[in-house]
Amino acid sequence: MQRCCVEAIEVISDTHAALEQCGDLFRADPVGSNMVTAALSPAVEFELLRVSDAGTTTGAALRVGRTCALSEMAFSAALCVANQLPVDGPLQISGPAGAVATVAGRWSERCDGIVVAPELFRMYRLGELHEPSKRRKGRAFVSEQDRLEQAAEWSYAFGNETGLVRTLDESVAQMEQAINEKRLIEYRVKGEVVSQLVISAVRFGVVRIGLVYTPHGARGRGHASAFTAAVSAQQAERQKVDQVVLNTQSSNAATNRLYRRIGFVAAFEMLSVRLEPGPLPAA
Repeated sequence: MQRCCVEAIEVISDTHAALEQCGDLFRADPVGSNMVTAALSPAVEFELLRVSDAGTTTGAALRVGRTCALSEMAFSAALCVANQLPVDGPLQISGPAGAVATVAGRWSERCDGIVVAPELFRMYRLGELHEPSKRRKGRAFVSEQDRLEQAAEWSYAFGNETGLVRTLDESVAQMEQAINEKRLIEYRVKGEVVSQLVISAVRFGVVRIGLVYTPHGARGRGHASAFTAAVSAQQAERQKVDQVVLNTQSSNAATNRLYRRIGFVAAFEMLSVRLEPGPLPAA
């Protein structure tokens, strides 16, 4: 454990230990911490940075390769995280907007880095669910292994459209894990898959719906709203679920209207940025 200013920071690489040791923060703010908690999995190699003050967790950051997800955190905790992150290559950071801005600013100071392609997102939580006015004939199913190739292509397209770019191989790995864990859900109309989404593991009473994607040829027919509403209703009825959340680009007026129309309420703003280190100073 290292000390940063008046706070301590430690690195945790075990899922159970991460959930246990940061449980005070995760229970106090399960929605603000969901970007971190939902990604914790024994199937993924990660480093969780836990910042604490007198034993109380004040912030958490989950690093998987060159990506980093942040919980809501105090300003001083964000500085501690920024001082711990590596500066030898690019990083993609996402989480509550204030925490990301503080981490990005301090990280850039350390290496003369720059912030590239900032993207603002909005996290929503489900209030009173409103079913779409028009009844759709579609049904939701858990995807099987035979959909992996199509699911990965759609996930890859989703990343390109939202600015969360990943390689096709990364999309394959992501979708394969979701299929193996029964978290990839598809929406079929007359036997044809017209939309897909991924549900997270339930963490501290919160489940997140993400990666909602409808290919261009199937858009404009109400599939996404009917699909999201149906899955939201099913998830809200689960015994361990207290809140259903999802997020979308703040600039995407159509999806923001869609989610509000079916009963989602804005919770907070999120930010995703790519950090590029500057040139090393001359010797």
